Amino acid sequence: MEVFSMTGYSRVEGEVGGARLTIEVKSVNHRYLDYRLKLPRELSAFEARLTEVLRKELARGRVEVYVDYASADRPAAVRWNEPLARGIVEALRAMGTALSLPGEPDLALLAAQKDVIVSGERGEPGEAEAEELSALFLKALAGLKAMRAKEGAALADDLKSRMAQVEAWTRALEEKKAEVNAGIRERLNRRLTELLGPDSRVEPDRLAAEVAILVDRADITEELVRFGSHLKQFRSVLAGAGPRGRKLDFILQELFREINTASNKSQDAGVSAVAVDIKTELEKIREQVQNLE
Repeated sequence: MEVFSMTGYSRVEGEVGGARLTIEVKSVNHRYLDYRLKLPRELSAFEARLTEVLRKELARGRVEVYVDYASADRPAAVRWNEPLARGIVEALRAMGTALSLPGEPDLALLAAQKDVIVSGERGEPGEAEAEELSALFLKALAGLKAMRAKEGAALADDLKSRMAQVEAWTRALEEKKAEVNAGIRERLNRRLTELLGPDSRVEPDRLAAEVAILVDRADITEELVRFGSHLKQFRSVLAGAGPRGRKLDFILQELFREINTASNKSQDAGVSAVAVDIKTELEKIREQVQNLE
């Protein structure tokens, strides 16, 4: 299944109601779906419809949508002010009669008079324009999603590579676990012998039981089992369908919790060093996951 990032850009042009429109859509990272639409006043009635389309197509990200008419292509209605024009003609004729001047009022002269020719916005667009606008908006969103999918694929490949490295380090911890536990047992036995001395009256069985308890407290088997389970969940979600960024972020929190617990429990420098490497890589993975839808 496709993995989408939250970063993308798209720009399309097309005709709506006989006029050319430009739609520009850009998106960046955001925890939820946050959007802002900017439309010409003539098309503001369609904002709710475009918002509905956007919410169906996108799940997360801060999205900005700019809709505008192409240069010099804003639809307009041109009309003449009939009452004013008739009044000017009558006034010119009366002026000619009063001053005994020949001729009729000239059309060019009449049209040049202020407010005789009036240009303005056309009437409210109808359902046909709404359908055309929605189709053009879907085309813009398709371009945005294509770019988000391309970047998402690259992010997914990077995440798989980094998770493979984390899994390799986890296997190294599994292999080292028995050696670490044996080392802890040996150090505790030696230390207790030094403290109690050779003439100690402590029963050997009791001493062995206490050492076993201390070793068990430092054992990281349970943490590694849960850590491995979370790694499988991470890969499963990444390969699944639908928005997955927030799910992956939650799984990463659990991975951090387990490796921190393991690092704190273990008294081995080698385990602590590998745990630091794992946490460093998980931090890089989290940065990438925050870009996913």
